[in-house]
Formats: sequence, structure tokens, C-alpha cells
Amino acid sequence: MRAVIYDEFGGIDVLHVGDITLEEPRDHEIQVEPIAVSVNPIDGKVRRGELKLMSGGHFPKRTGQDFSGTVRAVGKKVQRWKVGDEVFGCARGMKDGALGEAVNVPEDFVALRPRSIPHSTAAALPMVTIAAYQALHRVVRIDHDTSVLVNGCTGGFGLMAMQLARRAGARVTGVCSTAALEIASEYGADLVIDYRTQNVSELPARYDVILELSGHLPFDQAAHILSAHASYIDVSPSPASIVGNAIANPVRHQKHKLLLSKAHSKDLGVIASLIDDGDLRPPPVHLYPFEEFADAFQTAESGSLIGKNVIQIRDEP
Repeated sequence: MRAVIYDEFGGIDVLHVGDITLEEPRDHEIQVEPIAVSVNPIDGKVRRGELKLMSGGHFPKRTGQDFSGTVRAVGKKVQRWKVGDEVFGCARGMKDGALGEAVNVPEDFVALRPRSIPHSTAAALPMVTIAAYQALHRVVRIDHDTSVLVNGCTGGFGLMAMQLARRAGARVTGVCSTAALEIASEYGADLVIDYRTQNVSELPARYDVILELSGHLPFDQAAHILSAHASYIDVSPSPASIVGNAIANPVRHQKHKLLLSKAHSKDLGVIASLIDDGDLRPPPVHLYPFEEFADAFQTAESGSLIGKNVIQIRDEP
């Protein structure tokens, strides 16, 4: 079976198409033929070896975490899904990838895809929307009294987070580049701040929740713009921060919380319903053919992408 793999940690140049063996799905797994797979920041972090303590050092590795496609086989104990179902979801954490002809995933890592959008758009949703949903409704619990700052708000994660925050009644401030100000407003920001002209850590406002997506606002700087009992959500925690915050958080008022999101059918089903009901708008999608997968990763990792890059593996049904 053909898949995009890599045999060592490194840059985009280590990615190549290779032949791998895909076993039959285990009892509680399904095998999916992806029609489209999207690119996420975590793909680059895993590939570069920044998360090797969690991803492991076994090679070859696959890449591409979330997908939309068709079930082609089911494990012996799977009752929820059948061959031919059109699903969207995530590969198995940092240890697998979906960018290839097929992928085996746990049965509870997928849901029926939103019917109102094509697979190429559905593939852009699972990781970023699950992360945004769990950050705002599990890590913290926002409501109409919550003021939320989304720093780095026009990638896929930020665009979905702003909409979910607004839907909960929160007051949303988005931070992005000059080129993205308009789309930030369109996706739910009450106030948009251009980081090129304003220093975020010196803003006069105080926020109940800061969702840090840019990688440029550490907790110690964000503390200056957090309210007294606020939460700072770290979406890319290191092993060291996981240990350090477990010790420090109980004795400080401003909490440095860590997002360790995980795909789940129930949350994916909620997302699909919100999309089909028109309550949630997918991020802008930039579509690449399979043979241009390296370009999709290159532009996604440039740091200036608005929305999501998606790689089309086969034609829509």
C-alpha cells in the first residue's frame, strides 16, 4: 500500500511515498480509504522529532492526522460502522498517519461526516475543531460572561475556536496579522488586534481565558493581561510543562492549563451537526493534489497560512 512516510526525523525533505504493509483492522478498529487528508502544525512537530517522547522513535512513520473518507473494512467486534460509511476523524495520535491509500483507526475516533460539505472540507475539521471544542468546554468552561483572547486566530484552530466561543456567548478578541484582520472579524472576533502594530502582552484589557496558538506568547508574558483567576491554555505542551504545571497550578491563581485533546465520536458528531445546521463555518481550505503533498506541508509550516491545507488523495464520490 502506498503512503507518505519518513524514515528519520527532519524537515519536509524526509517525506516520501513508500510501500507499507497495512494489516487487517483489529477487533475495535475500522479501515478507512481517505479521500482527503489535512495538514496540522503537529505533523511538523512530530516529523522534526520535537515530540519524540510521545511519538516514539520507530520508523517508518506516517503523517497526516485527520481525514475524511470511506470505510472499507471493519474489525470483528465493530457494530457501529459498516463498509461504505462515509466518515471523518483522526488517526491514532502521534503514532500513525492517514496520508495514504488506507489507514486503520479506532472505531471511536470517527463520526459520520457532515453531509453539507465535501470530503475535502470535512478533512480540515477534526483535529482543530475537536481541540477548540475541548479547550473551551472541557479544559475551561466558557459562558456569556467570559472574555476570551485567541492569539493566532486565523489558522484552522483559531477560526473554529472563535466561532465556538461566540456561540457560547463569550466576548472574543482575536490577534492576527494585518492580512488576516477581515477574516478574523468574519469568523467571530468582536475585536481584532494586529500584532504587527500592537504588543499583545501590553494590552490594557484583562482576559478570563487566553488561548495561545501563535507560539509567541508564553505564560509569564500572558500573565500581565490575564484577570486574577483566569486561565491560559497551552495547546502544545512539552513533557516538562506537563510535569511543571501539575506542581505549580495548585498554588497559583492564574492557571496555566494544558490541552491534550483526543478524538472521540461523540464530539465529532456534535461538530458534524453544527456544520450541517449552519451554526459552524468550516475554515477556508487550500486544496493540493496528492503528488504535491510536500508543497502542502511547506506552505502550512510557513507560519502565514489562513485556514487549512488539504491534500486530495482520490476524487469525491
